[in-house]
Amino acid sequence: MRYKAQSRQLTGYGFQILLLALFVVHILTLNDATNLSLFNLINGIGTQLPAWLVSAITDLGNGTTLGAIVLCYLIKRPELTLRVVVAAILSLLMVPLIKDYFASPRPAVILEYLNIIGETRHVNSFPSGHTATAFLFAVTVFLVSKCNKIKLGLISVAALIGVSRIMVGAHWPADVVMGAIVGALCAYGALLLTPLVRFSDKYRLFSYLALLAVLLLCELDKGIDADAFWQVIMFRWIWFSVCTGLIWQFWKRSHGVTNLAC
Repeated sequence: MRYKAQSRQLTGYGFQILLLALFVVHILTLNDATNLSLFNLINGIGTQLPAWLVSAITDLGNGTTLGAIVLCYLIKRPELTLRVVVAAILSLLMVPLIKDYFASPRPAVILEYLNIIGETRHVNSFPSGHTATAFLFAVTVFLVSKCNKIKLGLISVAALIGVSRIMVGAHWPADVVMGAIVGALCAYGALLLTPLVRFSDKYRLFSYLALLAVLLLCELDKGIDADAFWQVIMFRWIWFSVCTGLIWQFWKRSHGVTNLAC
């Protein structure tokens, strides 16, 4: 018990340090000159990388793509399912409200020359929804993981997704940092509101199938993006396939189905 209390305390300190660092960076990006300089620097780096690679990285923050990745993780860590759902709901409420309130113009509206990969957007720049989604998942795991390498890895990937939003010309640095803050706060809010819950195999299977169905419907409803690279679409459907395979394996285990060939 004492070890668990110390572990939770250290995790709390880690989250506080992360949040403090994000707020410090956000304060720096509130300066228009700094915000613009960082955008030009990072957006310029995007021109040096393959466009499909940058697009694939930024797609990891896409709701359906990241949703499939998260679902794969939840099959292995089912006790986090309710917490992730609550965090996602909080994000779905907060991000659009903040976007509509500020109604900030995208870089394509302000700048004459910039590198744009994918769809050109013009409104509701602040905050970055992709970054919020990425940090929501990263911080959710960060708050329960005991492995520092996993924590650092997830935060690094989430940060890379945020940086990619600047590379593709969709967001300012200030948008990305605030997206990270919103995602982190949603994850922490879910921690306070939702305990770790273990469901029966029946409810686990139902929740996995329901979440997968929602993701697939959202993906199919969007249709084929004419600006999307084939590599991005392929990676996205690979994740859907992996997710489906893991659910199938879970169903077989929960029903005692074994491979007859063995």
